[in-house]
Amino acid sequence: MYSIETSPEVVIQNSHQLVEFAKTFLGTPFSWEGFTCWDFVKKVYARFEIPMHVGSSIEPIADFDDPRAVGRLVLLRRREYRGSRRYTHVAIYIGSRQVIHSTLYLGGMVVISTMEEVLAVYQIV
Repeated sequence: MYSIETSPEVVIQNSHQLVEFAKTFLGTPFSWEGFTCWDFVKKVYARFEIPMHVGSSIEPIADFDDPRAVGRLVLLRRREYRGSRRYTHVAIYIGSRQVIHSTLYLGGMVVISTMEEVLAVYQIV
């Protein structure tokens, strides 16, 4: 599984534009062959030249009410993998306790979900 390191300052500088660009993918079907949650995040972050380094660590969002959290990644795992520290899903936090993500389990496409909807299926890693 991938670990991701991003620069929080870069995301904060472009957070509004990043969220608006991410929204252009709404409705794009989820696909194991090219448009998974990871593929979606890579496309959005690449557009803003935000580095994502495989094998590095990530600073999780500590406070979803903090405006600096917008644009940051939310690492999640399916509830049935409770004992694991690895994540199985990644989403982009867009503010107001919502994420945008490419998901097989909540619509089969890129959708905006509330944290409550997400947490019914996933746990925060």
